[in-house]
Amino acid sequence: MRALCEPANLLPHPDSAEAGVLSLRVEICRDAGGALVLDYRLRADMARIRLPAPGPGGAADELWRHTCFEGFLAPAGAPDYREFNFSPCSAWAVYDFSAYRARGADSPAAAPVQHWDTGPGGLRLVARLQPALLPRAGADGQWQLALAAVIENRDGGIAWWALRHAAGRPDFHLRANFALALPAFATPAGPPP
Repeated sequence: MRALCEPANLLPHPDSAEAGVLSLRVEICRDAGGALVLDYRLRADMARIRLPAPGPGGAADELWRHTCFEGFLAPAGAPDYREFNFSPCSAWAVYDFSAYRARGADSPAAAPVQHWDTGPGGLRLVARLQPALLPRAGADGQWQLALAAVIENRDGGIAWWALRHAAGRPDFHLRANFALALPAFATPAGPPP
């Protein structure tokens, strides 16, 4: 597992459909209010990518069936994790899992804050996960982070992008794909010393 120290580049799964993507990078940081900020930057020929129609936003399921960005955050050394989905239609989803794909009954009620920008050369999402949305830290004070994206092309084909892909079919939930270590935080950052 790499330590978090610079922007992370996502890679396409070998079975991905062609979608005109040039690169997909995510910058991870903490803001002054204690939120985890995920800044996704997709460089692509947007004429070749299918985006969901704009909507009112709010919680929604099955966002992964179309273009969306995803993040997975887990306490280091524990089987549980939290999944975040962000759609360009402004919908979002937050799911808790007690183990690999074992979805819990409850998920946080708080909503992530999303800001989308779309242009002919790309798509950008800045997602802020407020402290109430962040899972507990692992025993060592660390989180494990997986970052991913589903990109749908104009013909309905899917490209799967992630920090790491295990052998076989695309599966963002595999803990082997939680490739970044991140120091956990629970209180707002103070001023620099």
